[in-house]
Amino acid sequence: MPKLAYVFWHWPRADSEVDAYEAGLLGFHSRLAGIPGLVASVTFRVEGLPWQSEARYEDWYVIDGFDALGVLNTSAVSGSRQDPHEQLAAAAAGGAGGLMKLAQGDISFESGVVRWLTKPSGMTYGALTECLNGSVWQRQLVLGPQPEFCVSGDVDLADGVHTCVRQVLSVDRSRTA
Repeated sequence: MPKLAYVFWHWPRADSEVDAYEAGLLGFHSRLAGIPGLVASVTFRVEGLPWQSEARYEDWYVIDGFDALGVLNTSAVSGSRQDPHEQLAAAAAGGAGGLMKLAQGDISFESGVVRWLTKPSGMTYGALTECLNGSVWQRQLVLGPQPEFCVSGDVDLADGVHTCVRQVLSVDRSRTA
């Protein structure tokens, strides 16, 4: 079964303390253990998202498929996770989400540069894949504002590549398959 990732970009309200916001974020991610179908979660501090300039954080929730997305959606905001989620949501000024599928490579969440890109017009997906190395995630269902691909490796394209720098705040590798 292909791995999917729900990706959520968000930013704190102007009157929110950054340290408290990040502590709430880390606390929330630490409570996600045990959700069926959740493979891994990670949160990044990000710079340079061209489609979401307000976003300062990027959360990735890797799941085992579309059924697991529904379980995550319900489980992340209920039980022992309800209060931490509500507190974090109250401190957020806004956010946007998207759905990605692991199209090539392994699940890899490291600090550093990732590249967001859209398949150039006239190029086949096969030809594009030959230009990409590393962990390649492809947007699904056009649910989010992001470009079509996220690559944490090399990209051999001249145009249409947006660079984003991200720093890992937390990653739960205990569930990573």
